[in-house]
Amino acid sequence: MANISTSNKNAIYKHSASITTLFKGDKDPITLGFLRIKSITVNYNYDAYNMPLIYATVAMTYEQVQKFRAYQNDGTVLFNLKKYIENGDMPGLEVDVIKAECVYFMPSDIGKDKEQAFDPDRTEDYGYVFTMGFIKADHINKAEAHRNGIINGGSMSAALYWLLNDHTLLMEPLLNNAKLKQVFIPPTDSTAGVIHYLNSLSTFYDTPYRFFMDFDTTYLISSSGRGIKKKGEDINMITMHISTTYNEANMEGMTEDRENKRYSMEISGTYATLYKANLADKMVSEISSVSTTGGTQSTTVVEKDSKSVIKKKDTSIRVSNENTGLIETVKTDVLNNETTLTIIKNKIDGSIFTINKVYYINADDVYSKEEASGYYLLASKVETYLPEGQGFAMSCMVKMKRLSSQINTKEGIKLA
Repeated sequence: MANISTSNKNAIYKHSASITTLFKGDKDPITLGFLRIKSITVNYNYDAYNMPLIYATVAMTYEQVQKFRAYQNDGTVLFNLKKYIENGDMPGLEVDVIKAECVYFMPSDIGKDKEQAFDPDRTEDYGYVFTMGFIKADHINKAEAHRNGIINGGSMSAALYWLLNDHTLLMEPLLNNAKLKQVFIPPTDSTAGVIHYLNSLSTFYDTPYRFFMDFDTTYLISSSGRGIKKKGEDINMITMHISTTYNEANMEGMTEDRENKRYSMEISGTYATLYKANLADKMVSEISSVSTTGGTQSTTVVEKDSKSVIKKKDTSIRVSNENTGLIETVKTDVLNNETTLTIIKNKIDGSIFTINKVYYINADDVYSKEEASGYYLLASKVETYLPEGQGFAMSCMVKMKRLSSQINTKEGIKLA
């Protein structure tokens, strides 16, 4: 997605949005703009889902609601969200953040009873105020992969490119690019299911893989946090400084640091929450695996403490084809969830938060450096857009997991 150039000052971002119907055969399309869109929430949960979900609270007339209801089984809409820098040299310059044909979902009871649904505190033109859900139609089509057969020869990366050949794909080079010979792909109804099956045969990386279809790019990468640049992407790192000192000039917006090739932002300690797993949460002390041929392997996650009153437990997983790498990816996932950090930041360009970037947190004057500062993995992002002035102001909440091991950024960036 395109970017807007900024100088080394805090750029304050604002947004505009519209929802336009694309109903087949309809010669009078509906467009919901600024006055009809009351709020927008875009949820990116990289651990739980494979695609973003959009929610919008909208205001419609009775006639508009009836048209949306009539087309909801086969109709689509164009969801368009744009960004601009409010304090920039060209505040009128807008760039698309999301421009996608989407299927939509609406409450089943909206519009069934005009009198009950009408809001007497509003004019009749805006009588129905409710929340709709949107998913990019192409994501649904690409998620439902009906592929099965036999892969006879070739490599794991070749198999993944075959599976994802209709995606705009950013794939981190496989650490374990296994040779495949007479691999049977069982019938499945999802792309994610095929990827999961292939990884169960031979792990792609030494950390859990991440598969996510964003609006402009499909990612298949590791959980190492090393950072993989997209084509045309010059900056691949985000640094955040969490401070107890309140500086109003730095609490909103973000800086594009071209010299050090990073995005940087100040975070108020009031809007940063650190969670560190206590003893009771660290229940898994050892992971063992049993292969299909009866082979076993184990690895220690947390050392058992004989003085603790909390009894540690072991867990066991089953692996295919002596896929011993799977046990290490499970261990890494457990360790990466020991320390999480949730941050809220206003009026930034939320589209820079993608799972292919390097994230570094400096929080030594809020939490101890040992507890909080270091490299992180982006786990989820929730963008909330609310009307402000003539546009929408965005508040971005990101949840990050501290990496259990250090990484090499390859950029030679001097960290603050």
